[in-house]
Amino acid sequence: MSDLWFKLMALEFRIRDRLRPRMEVMKEVGIKGGFKVLDYGCGPGGYIAPVSELIGENGRLYALDVMPVALEMVKRLTAKKKLQNVETIFF
Repeated sequence: MSDLWFKLMALEFRIRDRLRPRMEVMKEVGIKGGFKVLDYGCGPGGYIAPVSELIGENGRLYALDVMPVALEMVKRLTAKKKLQNVETIFF
């Protein structure tokens, strides 16, 4: 997958997230404080901020992807939002 295609996909996800915020989806799943969560195929990070908030400072979120551009987007997001409980993993 090219970086351009990935960035277009990320834009589509942002639109999706506005229509149905990811926090609502994660609450349905039952993620709670202190959980350790693997976001397998994290993509541009649509679930990163809501999951990070739900698991809190005692939880840990591992964001894994095969696309370096995806992990760069997640790293920018975590830096911007100052999320301390997120670790990226390149696979």
